Formats: sequence, C-alpha cells, structure tokens
Amino acid sequence: APNCDAIVYIVTKGDTLESIATTFSPNTDAIVEWNHLQSNAIEAGNKIEVPICFTPSATVRPATFTVTFSPAPLIASSLP
Repeated sequence: APNCDAIVYIVTKGDTLESIATTFSPNTDAIVEWNHLQSNAIEAGNKIEVPICFTPSATVRPATFTVTFSPAPLIASSLP
C-alpha cells in the first residue's frame, strides 16, 4: 500500500489539476479525493493539499562484504 503525505500548494494562474498532478501527485483523482473537491475546478489563490505518495518496492538490506588481510612480506635487510 502506498504511503502518502501532503504538501500545501497555492494555485497560480494557468494551473489545472492535471498540471499539478503531473508535477507532484499520482493523479487528479487523488487530489480531488484528498481535498474532498466537488469538481476539478480550481482558481488562482486556492490552497489545496497535494498528496505525495510512494510505494515501497523492495526491502533494502545493507551490503555485506568480507575483508581479508594478508601479512606483508618480510624484507630481510643486511645490517652493516
């Protein structure tokens, strides 16, 4: 199931529910339902809540790896 939160968006001249949905939301129906709108009509200056939803697609597990250390070769030196 998707997890949703919402942002408050102030409608500007030329905005439509479709253009807002294209930018932020899953679809216009989600905006209409979230705001209990009676129609798709919105006006500049209106404040609407735009749902932002995501669906977890997989369980993320941290990567594991093994590091193997080898002793450095011993270099014999001749003492004077």
